[in-house]
Amino acid sequence: MLMLLCFGAGAQELKGKLTDHSNLPVTGATVFFAGDTTRFSISDSTGLFTLQDLMEGRKILVIRKEG
Repeated sequence: MLMLLCFGAGAQELKGKLTDHSNLPVTGATVFFAGDTTRFSISDSTGLFTLQDLMEGRKILVIRKEG
């Protein structure tokens, strides 16, 4: 899975696009930070996701997709 990320300037959000090895969008994947299951996003039909209202600091990003 390839993930392209960009951080919103001052907005404390994380946006990205999930694609597979053929560069096709990964839909329906759950994206969250380890230890924080209250803030999550599910990638849409184009592979895009957004995590909002993030706290500052170092985090581990988790991506889960069934199947």
